Amino acid sequence: MKNLAAILGACALATSAAAQQPGIQQQFEAATEALNAQKWVDAVSAFEALEPRLAKNARSLAIVRVRKGTALFELRRDAEAAAAVKAGLAALPAGDASLREDRFLALMLLGNMDGRALDYASALARYREAEHFADAPQSKVRALVAMVQSGTFVDPDAALANADRLQALVVTLSPDKAAEARFADLKGRVLLNLGRFKDAQEEFGRSVKALGGLSLRVDQDDVIARSDYAIAAMLAGDEDRARNYLAYTGAGRLPKDGLGMGPDTPAPPCGGPDGLQPDDVGVVEFGIADDGSVVAPRPIYSSRRGTSALEFARAVADWSWAPEKVKDIPPLFRMLTRIEMRCSTVSARPSIPALLRPGLNSWLSEKAVDPVSIEETSNARRLPLLVAELARREAAQGASAFQLMPVLAELASSPVLGANEALVYARRALTIADASQVPPVARLYLSHLQWKSAAGADRNAASYLGAIEAAMQDERIRKDAVARAALRLMLVDSRGQKWNREDEALLRSVIDDDGLAASDPFRVGALIRLASQQFRQGDDEAARATFKLSGLSSEQCALVDAPPALKKGSISDSDFPQEALTWGFSGWTSVQFDIAADGKTMNHRALFAYPPFVFGDVTAGYFRRFEYEPSYRPGQTLGCGGKMQRVTYRHHGG
Repeated sequence: MKNLAAILGACALATSAAAQQPGIQQQFEAATEALNAQKWVDAVSAFEALEPRLAKNARSLAIVRVRKGTALFELRRDAEAAAAVKAGLAALPAGDASLREDRFLALMLLGNMDGRALDYASALARYREAEHFADAPQSKVRALVAMVQSGTFVDPDAALANADRLQALVVTLSPDKAAEARFADLKGRVLLNLGRFKDAQEEFGRSVKALGGLSLRVDQDDVIARSDYAIAAMLAGDEDRARNYLAYTGAGRLPKDGLGMGPDTPAPPCGGPDGLQPDDVGVVEFGIADDGSVVAPRPIYSSRRGTSALEFARAVADWSWAPEKVKDIPPLFRMLTRIEMRCSTVSARPSIPALLRPGLNSWLSEKAVDPVSIEETSNARRLPLLVAELARREAAQGASAFQLMPVLAELASSPVLGANEALVYARRALTIADASQVPPVARLYLSHLQWKSAAGADRNAASYLGAIEAAMQDERIRKDAVARAALRLMLVDSRGQKWNREDEALLRSVIDDDGLAASDPFRVGALIRLASQQFRQGDDEAARATFKLSGLSSEQCALVDAPPALKKGSISDSDFPQEALTWGFSGWTSVQFDIAADGKTMNHRALFAYPPFVFGDVTAGYFRRFEYEPSYRPGQTLGCGGKMQRVTYRHHGG
């Protein structure tokens, strides 16, 4: 009887729970209400709760998955969103006319995800398909807007035709002024990228006028329209109007240090999948999140038709800023930043520490230490994932475990982490390493991380040199050929370019080290340094013989070459461009140039510039008067080209 009572009681509870569970329609309406209210997390949870209840109703389940995908997209969970939307789209009955709107929504969502991934060709294909299901005028407008935006950098001629179709359709809908401005700006953007600068300027002028003209009121739409007008006017040669409109965006007038480049903002290499050329110029718009990562990078302009603009935007997508620098930028300008860009002609040359890092990785692999398997490529977005991975390993293995070392090393070398925080991680990694008899090369790499972060934390560059000099007495390093060679080159480079007998002796000790292979990069680096010094001292024959020992051809870059020292040249307040000074602009430019073997500069290019088209070209020209110490290359060829120099212009009122 007792067992029967228990069974009856359980049945009663189940019946009560079933009675309390809302109906499917009621649950769907609640989920849709959360979606419409932009409560994305609640909407995902509500739609997911519906899915098992609709397992036998393919049609309804497909609708739920598409709508769940909308919320996931807004949460930037694109992989999950794409899976949900694709599953829903595939299950929508093709012949059901009542589901045309759902099919339109699904295709637009997939296009938006492709667009966010900067795959504009795939996005355009999705939007074109979506247009076939756009029955309402508003849906047709959405599809056309998306087709123009993506097509501008894939099929600009078709994008222009779609822009005309869009404007003809919009006229029938009596748009408000803000919408009218956006549609004019869309068409202007296409004309801009077709090289029709005057026509683009006219369209952007309509956009600015629709928004109320050049008033002191500035919101997001104003900044976009005025900035677009300024770019078109500058490219059309109408420089006075360009500067006037740019002044009314507020760009170049940011407080404190304004918007500077972050510590992790590499330029895309010339060549690449889209065939970037040194003369290609792009303008990319993007936002910067609180954590220093880039939000919504999008191309605005490219000097060459086609997808080259997307290559610039893809490079920006992985840029990172230090969070403490981001907070000083006003929110509006942080979310609407525009940078003028060019590709880099310089091949990446690994630093001395970078050549030591494989020694640490190899040793950790031998010890069966799990590598860090985080796919995120943006250092700003990677940082919290590394912190979480460290906490996970600490909980599983302990605070002094071997398994922590690769995570600690990555954290200590993160370009977006402050020096004080990096120093804590570097010290922990070195402590674990010393307790584990780490090989000298691996220990030197970890020691360098500590020296570098300690110098940054103390703001004392001399402490870095002092640490290297002290390490020269470390028997563990002195007994390893690669470690001692790397440390000697570090010491030579850290003491500056002034030549002395001690540095020559250090370089020769690396060159003559029997423990190094003939092609070892540190030995090659020592030969290149010595050849250049011999050349500067006028001993051409010795320089030629030393360079020949390196095994490099005349056009090859040394793996561990050192940049030549500046001999003469400077930029002063008197070089502030007069037009920018008159309009009150502040900004900066990063110039890339090559240094010939005789020390003269050449191939000057503004690699980055903010604001676009204000400081770049004039600053690049200033470096024609710079001269560096000569470097030996057979036949006086360029050898290792490429030098980066930043120039910041700060207006007293900006």
